[in-house]
Amino acid sequence: MGTFDQLLDKLDADNGVKGQQFERIAKWFLINDPAYKSLLRHVWLWKEWRDRWSDLEAGIDIVAEDFSGKFWAVQCKAYRADRTITKADIDKFLSESNRPVFAERLLIATTDNIHHVARNTMSAQAKNVAVVGLEALRLTDSYLDWPETRAGRPTRDRSTGTESYSEATAARGRRTAISAPNRSCFRTCLGSLVKAARISRR
Repeated sequence: MGTFDQLLDKLDADNGVKGQQFERIAKWFLINDPAYKSLLRHVWLWKEWRDRWSDLEAGIDIVAEDFSGKFWAVQCKAYRADRTITKADIDKFLSESNRPVFAERLLIATTDNIHHVARNTMSAQAKNVAVVGLEALRLTDSYLDWPETRAGRPTRDRSTGTESYSEATAARGRRTAISAPNRSCFRTCLGSLVKAARISRR
């Protein structure tokens, strides 16, 4: 079973490529993590979502639809573990995702450091902004089978310069099951994940 850190270590050194790769990892996570799998019916990368209003960077990396038909806007941040997410880092996301089409918002990041101004800004939003940070992603290692091989990670297509994610990896993730000995740990980790994912409203 691969761990999240092992997968993260395999990503490209180029920040632009790494960011695109992490978007696909985040999509995989939302599709396969039991907590989100039970909530979300569809998950698209921004450029896959047919109702997008721009083909360019819009501050939104992923769009998801839950089982009640509500849409979620998701931003992904592939930052160093010691880097802090600032208000400037999320301003565009908060602005673009404030449109009426979105009911929920989610930030998935490879750091747990959020500047207090950014955190206060998110807490003050009329629409909820949840956060899944590095600790929460690592907690899933006990029950989520992260892709671990080079063939199963996002790779760069040299012929087109675009990123792709193997269907074998996606299928493998969809088959991931929680064995009986791990169910107790799963419940504990799931509770921690949900707790870590919420920004308290102050």
